[in-house]
Amino acid sequence: MTPTVLIQRAAADGVRLVLSPAETIKATGCTAALSHWLPAIREHKVELIAALQLVPVPGEIQNLIAKVMALRQCPESDREAFSDDWRQDPEGIGRGLRHLADYYGRGR
Repeated sequence: MTPTVLIQRAAADGVRLVLSPAETIKATGCTAALSHWLPAIREHKVELIAALQLVPVPGEIQNLIAKVMALRQCPESDREAFSDDWRQDPEGIGRGLRHLADYYGRGR
């Protein structure tokens, strides 16, 4: 099973895999599903980490990153940091980017 297929099948069972800030795999989901998937996750850990590092940032998030960077006048070097943060916590960082874009964009 390829890393991408493993990630997709685990997700279909309710297990979410993301990179932690320490570049290890963070798996969340219900206990039964995690118990089922953890052996495969451990077995393919290296390949999964490599695959998770390459998760493409969706266009909507890229646009939010660009908007926040422009509003806050961030250096271009921050773009990849925003992308890496999103890969580690897609939901939380997505919400945060939307909030920042709304907050800083009000006066413009």
